[in-house]
Amino acid sequence: MLRKVCDEHGIMLVADEVQTGFGRTGKMFAVEHAMVEPDIMCLAKALGNGMPIAAMVAGHRVMSAFREGEHGTTYGGNAVACAAAVAVIETMTRDRIPERAERLGRRVMERARGWQADMPALADVRGLGLMIGLEFVQAGAPATRLVDRISANALARGLLLLSCGIDGNVIRLIPPLTIPESELDAGLDILEAALREEAAA
Repeated sequence: MLRKVCDEHGIMLVADEVQTGFGRTGKMFAVEHAMVEPDIMCLAKALGNGMPIAAMVAGHRVMSAFREGEHGTTYGGNAVACAAAVAVIETMTRDRIPERAERLGRRVMERARGWQADMPALADVRGLGLMIGLEFVQAGAPATRLVDRISANALARGLLLLSCGIDGNVIRLIPPLTIPESELDAGLDILEAALREEAAA
């Protein structure tokens, strides 16, 4: 739909894959889920596995519009960062990291949806791959304080959680794509214990 609107009005479709790219959502790039080809993709973060590198990817039609000197970059051409990016891409492809993220993500969401029966405030469990959100709502309103209590409870048990959303009522689960399954399960055990304690309170 968005691709069609952009094409009808001569607008370029830009996919911001800085956080979602390189396997996070269960595919190499999140836009693949929509089976859409953007005009431009912005990449960074996982591209260098911690090395300072980012990329703007586009076809010839877009890139040829730049005149010499118009496109600047802070870290462009850094040979070490570029070597790291090549190694990351090779490793992700060889070890099938996107497929692993998709498999583990399904497992996490299935388990999290099982918590909803005992925690009615857990209104939604959503995500793609290992980019998952647990949204909490009470009395029709964002349950920001509940998320704060759950996060504090989990931290006391050794698990650091990150809340997000404009109301801070979503717990975001974005573990490393290479997390050992035993560590993932241990983290989910802690989160479940924190949730159950709040549900019983």
